[in-house]
Amino acid sequence: MPDKVINGRVLRLHASDPDGMAWASIDNGVPGDAVWLDRSWDGGATWEGLLGKASIPGSWTGTRTLMYNLTDPAHHRRGLVRACGDAQGVGCTAWIYPDVCDSACDRSAPAAGDSQPVAPTTLFGRTIRLHFDGRGLAWAGIEAGGAGDEIWLDRSWDAGASWPDGSSL
Repeated sequence: MPDKVINGRVLRLHASDPDGMAWASIDNGVPGDAVWLDRSWDGGATWEGLLGKASIPGSWTGTRTLMYNLTDPAHHRRGLVRACGDAQGVGCTAWIYPDVCDSACDRSAPAAGDSQPVAPTTLFGRTIRLHFDGRGLAWAGIEAGGAGDEIWLDRSWDAGASWPDGSSL
């Protein structure tokens, strides 16, 4: 995906196919420049806008959004995503269409099961659960959450001793 340049600022869309996540960044900017993601579930006819909107703070020259899902396994669909920015003018990259979930998306039959291999936990009145389906797809849920709550998965290949390639899937 080529970068988009808006008044000298570099707008970039990042995607991790193995993790099924996307995020956006803006660089060479000034305080107040902003970046966000748009995500569409219907081929770009409509979209959720301003996902993860972040503005460049203080003396920085860049920032990035949080990571957002490229897919919606519960509804068997995958989205189009694009990075957008406002740098004394608004612009967006082209939409990307991920192939990360060819076998589990696009209205295919759902995998059997909703296994919860560990007991849920609570944090400040919110219940957090880890789920797996029959294909090994993992997701987390938060119940009784509020505005600004976030939930993510960390992946480890050595029983939690380390998290290669970072965390926050």
